[in-house]
This record gives sequence, C-alpha cells and structure tokens, in this order.
Amino acid sequence: MSTIPEIRTLPVPDGLEGERVDAALARMFGFSRTKAAELAAAGKVRVDGSEVMKSERVSGVA
Repeated sequence: MSTIPEIRTLPVPDGLEGERVDAALARMFGFSRTKAAELAAAGKVRVDGSEVMKSERVSGVA
C-alpha cells in the first residue's frame, strides 16, 4: 500500500460552475456528497491551492 496521497488536479466543467464544493466533487468523481463534505472538512480539498469548505462555490477557469 502506498503512503503517497492521491492528488487530482482538474478544471471545473462548465456545467458545475457555481455549485457547492461538495456537490461538484460528488458529480465529478462519482461519490456521495457526504463523502465529499468529509474530504473538505478534513482539509483534503483545495481550490487554487487554498483549502475550501464544503459550502464554498466553485468557479470555472477565467
């Protein structure tokens, strides 16, 4: 088992702009909003290098 954390970096699809972080993650990666919220609460979700909370909104590439 690897001890290196999995890191994924990707742009927010147009259809998800303005969505909450937990909802966007759930749709992008196919897991529950609860799991997405847990990841955000654990500090494992970053937007532009900064940790975000589950209720923050995502935006597309400017």
